[in-house]
Amino acid sequence: MKKKWLAGILTVGMLFASTPTTLFAEPFQAESEQIVVEETEAEAEAEEAPVVDEAEAEEEPVITEAEAEDDMALPEAEAGEELFAAEDGTDEETDIIMDAPEGDVIETESGVPEGTVFQEEVIGQTEDGQDIYGGYVEAPEDTDVPLMDDVELENEALTASSIPATYNPKASGFTGGYKLPAVRNQNPYGTCWTFGSLASAEMSLARKYNVSKDLSELQLAYFTYHGGKDPVGGTAGDSVSYLSNASENYLDRGGNYIYSTVSLMNWRGAADESTVPYSKASSTLSNGLSSGYEYNKDTAHVQGYYLIDIKTNPNGAKKAIMTYGAVAASYYHSDSYYNSSTNAYYNYSSAYTNHAISIVGWDDNFSKTNFKKQPSRNGAWLIRNSWGKDNMSKYGYFWMSYEDTSLKNAAYVFLTEPANNYGHNYQYDGSIASVNINMASGGKMVAANVFQANSNAYEELKAVSFVLPENSKVNYKIRVYKDLKDASNPESGTLISSATTTGTTSYAGAYTVKLNKSVVLKKGTTFATIVELEKSGESISVQAEQSTTLWNSIKCVATAKKGQSFFKSGTRWVDYGVNHNKNFRIKAYTSNITPATYKVTFNANGGSVGTASKTVVSGDVYGTLPTPTKSNSQFLGWFTDPNSGTQIKSGTTVTIKANQTLYAHWKTYGTQVGSYGGKTFIKGSDGKTRCYNEKNQLVTNQFAFDGSYTYYMQADGTSMKDRLTFHPDGEHIIYFDTEGHEVFTNFQYCPSVGYTCYFDSQGYLYKDQITFVGNSVYYLNANGAMEQGGWFQFANGLDYGFANSDGTLITTGFSYDPYGRVVFYHWNGMVARGLISDGVYYYSMDTTDGHYLGQFPVQ
Repeated sequence: MKKKWLAGILTVGMLFASTPTTLFAEPFQAESEQIVVEETEAEAEAEEAPVVDEAEAEEEPVITEAEAEDDMALPEAEAGEELFAAEDGTDEETDIIMDAPEGDVIETESGVPEGTVFQEEVIGQTEDGQDIYGGYVEAPEDTDVPLMDDVELENEALTASSIPATYNPKASGFTGGYKLPAVRNQNPYGTCWTFGSLASAEMSLARKYNVSKDLSELQLAYFTYHGGKDPVGGTAGDSVSYLSNASENYLDRGGNYIYSTVSLMNWRGAADESTVPYSKASSTLSNGLSSGYEYNKDTAHVQGYYLIDIKTNPNGAKKAIMTYGAVAASYYHSDSYYNSSTNAYYNYSSAYTNHAISIVGWDDNFSKTNFKKQPSRNGAWLIRNSWGKDNMSKYGYFWMSYEDTSLKNAAYVFLTEPANNYGHNYQYDGSIASVNINMASGGKMVAANVFQANSNAYEELKAVSFVLPENSKVNYKIRVYKDLKDASNPESGTLISSATTTGTTSYAGAYTVKLNKSVVLKKGTTFATIVELEKSGESISVQAEQSTTLWNSIKCVATAKKGQSFFKSGTRWVDYGVNHNKNFRIKAYTSNITPATYKVTFNANGGSVGTASKTVVSGDVYGTLPTPTKSNSQFLGWFTDPNSGTQIKSGTTVTIKANQTLYAHWKTYGTQVGSYGGKTFIKGSDGKTRCYNEKNQLVTNQFAFDGSYTYYMQADGTSMKDRLTFHPDGEHIIYFDTEGHEVFTNFQYCPSVGYTCYFDSQGYLYKDQITFVGNSVYYLNANGAMEQGGWFQFANGLDYGFANSDGTLITTGFSYDPYGRVVFYHWNGMVARGLISDGVYYYSMDTTDGHYLGQFPVQ
């Protein structure tokens, strides 16, 4: 079977005279599964390129710019042609000046250059003579990269003098602290843009988080061109669909880094390769992929990207490689420029691009004599390819001259984090087609998206993202307003000043900015994320989605509702979304914090109070507080300590992480706080409680009961407080809370040890026990601490369970563990191991950690 190998390239305006051959000679068979080769140091050393007959390598003719330009004529606008053509579904670049009543802004398309045409092109051959095809969609950003001075990345001290002359992660003895992932193989489709994207994303994870991932290129390719509504629901009405009458299937249409970053920042992935394996690619052409794989299987999140001009700022690219492991790039490949004897590539004549790769290293001293045609100086980039590892596939890696004319200016850094970074992505921009927006008057840009929290009873807003497609070194300020009073004004709510965050970007690209302080959001709360951008002497652009049809193949639909996206014109907010039916690419990232409510108990401290307690939310304000009374005493306020502490007012932000008691302060001295059985309890001006017997003698070293609470009076006569201690029987552990009260039959957070415990009716601490309270199940571990941190192992060292943040155990039967595997949670919270049955089927669960292995019917 003849197999054609597609590099995943869509070339801008490249119309060659020869008619392209049919995409597949035969259906894609099972033997064409993705090739993944694990590397060892020995293999890396053995991969020196063997000598190959150069005459054979040169059989393919060189395609020069002159030849390509014969068919490069771009369409010209007819007289009177609408400037809004792109809104009607064409691919032409659009410049739009908004009408004055809507605010003066300019729109420019992003991601698709004018006159883009798809054309297959053979760019090489495999070892057994199979064709390698091209199809990368060159974006305007690939060439037009904002110029800037060399900058530091994430404050890492990488000066020009500290950049080594050679940086080669493949070399024996490399001390960079990470390993390159196994070489992938895109055979036989045109998906190099996904391989280049995810190779860089994988390297970012490995370099920054020491996390090794094999991410699914198939999942990225499919859902970039088959996008639906996100889990939060913000992109409802937006869609990306691949047209059934397209001349090429979606795997051979190609793509670029602009589309992959949009898709990945929408959290359409990235999923693990094992979840959506590339070996299933052929079946998706007829059967597609279930929508359940679009958003719900991600194990990594791309939270932003940098655009670095590798031609004018090579040191910036080198810093990025050292910091993030790789940059994604594109170039024009033809075997005629490749020297197989030295594994070196130098394209000295092409200005186009047709293949996506990653750059993982460099060698300033790589001799210019290694190239077929000598450049003017030494030096080469170490290129990571996606064609496997045979000699005709450039051994998985090859060297490219610094002077290669086809290497595009833009080097993309994929800023990737583990998928547990945030729980929800609030967004409106579901279309992959983009338009860049700036103020016609230049200068500062202020844009906002308004969302409504709807993912959980309580959430915590942690970060905000925005896209800067055309500017670098921009000063930003992010503000958050909540509980908006006017739906047409993002600033009409309460400014959460503690969350206001400022900074300066480095390169052009997309940024996720963590807020100085997270913001608590109750379900139903409206909140505005306002992004203010400014750079002296420049007009600042932000990015929005748009509707269009790409290459007569991909239909992108953007919709917007009133009150979603705004920009500020002078002092007035303009609803950009409702006026133009598109939304800004501004996102808000939250995580569930259920339960984030705490009980505040009011201790009148010798007085009386009508309200005994109230519920507050961490991150919110305390709200209305009761006013206690006490005979002949003046109320001074509520404090966190009986005699000192911090005063709490109605507008104070709640920062506690456990239940709290507030104490009334009075202008008093020596207050009786209890009397029982001949004993009197007096709280002095120091806030400490002492007990006196009927002879007015100080009670020490014994328990004392005041009719409501049990204390332990210490040697100095004061009550023991916030102390886990042994009972006098020497066997059991008991606890006295911050009031000195012994705790019985209750959960109790113990500040002195920092965790929640449970004490029985005798006050004894539970250890290594499962306990039931109402319909809920809890586990107290061997230390007596309530498990509430997720996946845990019971003290027996054998069983596992999952504890929610409120300590309740999952007991719902079949569900998932934190690693995405199916497990069965028993009624007591333990994960089933071994063989279980529901009477219909036997289910085989792993005997170690309980994950599902398979099932068979009960005979």
